Amino acid sequence: MNSKYKPIITLLLLSFLCLNLINNNFADGFKIAIGPGVIRENNALRNHTYIYTLFIYNQNDIDNYIFLNLTGNVRNWGTFYEYGNSTNPINSTFVNKNTDKPIRFILKIPSSAANNEYLGHIIVTAKPIETNTSGNVSSLQLSSASTVSINVTGDQEKNVTIEKMYVDDVEMGDIARFRINLINKGNVVVSPQIKISVFNKEGILLDRLSSIVRFIEPGNIHRESMRWNTTGKISGTYTANFNITLDEKTIENKNISFEIYPEGTFTRNGTLKSIKYSGTLEKEKFIKIIATFKNTGEVKTKAKFLGNVYLNNELINTIESQELFVDKYEEESFESSLELKEDGEYLIQGYVLFDGRKTETLNLKFTVGLVSSINSIQLLGIFILMIIGVGIISYYLKRKKNASFGFSKDKPVKVKKEKIKKIKKEKPLKLKTKEKKTKKDKKPKTVDFGNMSAKEIEDYVKGLW
Repeated sequence: MNSKYKPIITLLLLSFLCLNLINNNFADGFKIAIGPGVIRENNALRNHTYIYTLFIYNQNDIDNYIFLNLTGNVRNWGTFYEYGNSTNPINSTFVNKNTDKPIRFILKIPSSAANNEYLGHIIVTAKPIETNTSGNVSSLQLSSASTVSINVTGDQEKNVTIEKMYVDDVEMGDIARFRINLINKGNVVVSPQIKISVFNKEGILLDRLSSIVRFIEPGNIHRESMRWNTTGKISGTYTANFNITLDEKTIENKNISFEIYPEGTFTRNGTLKSIKYSGTLEKEKFIKIIATFKNTGEVKTKAKFLGNVYLNNELINTIESQELFVDKYEEESFESSLELKEDGEYLIQGYVLFDGRKTETLNLKFTVGLVSSINSIQLLGIFILMIIGVGIISYYLKRKKNASFGFSKDKPVKVKKEKIKKIKKEKPLKLKTKEKKTKKDKKPKTVDFGNMSAKEIEDYVKGLW
């Protein structure tokens, strides 16, 4: 075959494949499709962006919103855009009836992607609504898919180091925990495998544990914890062999000794740190009561929260949480459900029961509905009295101010002109004494000056003084 015809033949074959996919979709009764049917990258590079043009085909007799969704291992790698706009991502687009529409699809390979083949699908979905002649509404969901196949290649660095490995000493019958902290210092996602073998002090193999850690991102720390039940084991020294591998290459192989002690060796202690609620304080609603407990003892303990519920100082209910294991020196939140059947003041008195012991009791108070407590009424009364007091003081201050400026609201006293003239001529007031009033102090009788001589009038006036 002439080499100059190869590109043309390849293009014709791809076109035939797309048309065949579309025809197959429509042949099954579907009236929407997506092309091309396959997006493939055989040598994709990490941290590289690939841009594709998709076509959405709507051969329905009505316009439709078409929803786009990316699934599989590549679901977080791709973004859809309207053609000609690479700024605002979309998850749906409007396609007119009996037309096709181009969509921009941008795929970015993460820098942490390991060398591997990743598969996914682009699914387009429409939900046309049609009205029958009877007036009933029927809904039919239409969908189609395009396959995405990405084979990531290129240089990669896998580097996992162990930050910490340890085993806690336990009592007989407790759960021994084997803990490993791993750090991914490479540039790709890794999945190391952990194998632990447990031996007694004679070196006899007692048990094997294994775990595969899924997807540690570059730069992240992963903390893995594996459990081993010591029930039936005697007290003494034991050894755990840690073997951590990555792609069948050993990262760490180390023995760690730990002790199993007789029951009652370690102290048991705990503290109820707080009681809170979560939810809406409304009648006939449920809320969550959250109690936070800290195990301050030297051994893990099984614990649960218990509480009495009071409404307006009357016991109406009890609550109890699920029993949980709490590791030593760790905190745990216990949740209980409470129905608020009535309005009023609620009081919850609760404690945590652990290893046959009780923590101190803590209280949680809250009000549902209108405030009707005696304390609230007293506060309201005090507030009203304060307002009344301020009003009275303001009234008297205002009245005093008006009086000082001659604007007293008291009824004015009428004084005769003759009396005013006399007051002006009077001497300054003297302090009153206990002496008897003389005749001069008495009010003079009415005198007819018209029938008196000048001498008589003069004597009369001198007598007044």
